[in-house]
Amino acid sequence: MPSSVGRSLALAALFMVGGHFCQAQQVPIQFGEVKAADFAPQPKADTTAAAEILCDFGQSKIKGGDEGFELVFERTTRLRIHRKAGYGWATVQVPLYHKDDRKEEINNLKGFTYNLVNGQVVKEKLNKEAVFEEKIDANHLRCAFTLPNVREGSIIEYTYTIKSDFLFNLQDWQFQHTIPVRWSEYRTVVPQFFTYKATVRSYLPFAVKESQAVAYGTSIRMTKKDSYGSNLTNSGTNTMRISAQALSSRWVMKDVGAFRDEPYMTTARDYISSLDFELDGIQYPEQAYQQITST
Repeated sequence: MPSSVGRSLALAALFMVGGHFCQAQQVPIQFGEVKAADFAPQPKADTTAAAEILCDFGQSKIKGGDEGFELVFERTTRLRIHRKAGYGWATVQVPLYHKDDRKEEINNLKGFTYNLVNGQVVKEKLNKEAVFEEKIDANHLRCAFTLPNVREGSIIEYTYTIKSDFLFNLQDWQFQHTIPVRWSEYRTVVPQFFTYKATVRSYLPFAVKESQAVAYGTSIRMTKKDSYGSNLTNSGTNTMRISAQALSSRWVMKDVGAFRDEPYMTTARDYISSLDFELDGIQYPEQAYQQITST
């Protein structure tokens, strides 16, 4: 059976305006920087795979906004397409949720396809006409896009940001896929007002698993109650500066083999290496703890 561990993350760190970290860590990927050397065969590459994920990097932060706290999720992904069977990985679908006047929206969407032509890297940009939103039901949308001019040997990459009014929807993370993954990394920064339960599902070891208190700051303009009916401030419209503690966490897996479904597996999701979050409770300053999930 896979290791499934539910852990409450009691979260803490001191805010700075704009959400800048006092202890910045180097990111594992620089979007837009692909060189001819990146097309060379890699010693650990699975030559039978139709494609492979070179790097998948995501980070989630809870930051101050015009209507209280909001979740901000950023993702950058780079893949190598080996064979025609892997062309489907050039089409990406991003789920979005909305309810009443609250929503999730995708911003800063960019993508490139890189091909090596006569020893030179040829870079082609994701066209806006290749991006569209599709309504799934009353509360769910899907943003989809397809990277251009993909061929065998192409390197593709994309990046986007999701801003969410829904504090319960701290983005989950999947380290393993049906193609190999060289590097998968997820980071979170959550202030002490919010307690999340994290569940790790994995047979595989983490290359990095660490947490630390960090300094973090923000200003919040609260004009109405949050999605759970609580006011951050006791007055109506008010802009306030928050000082608190937060927990910065980082998980990394590397050289992850492709997931293969086996006959004994009733639900594949239970066996794929992943990290899930559930909002357990909220406690704003000078207010009682509000339990969100049932015990």
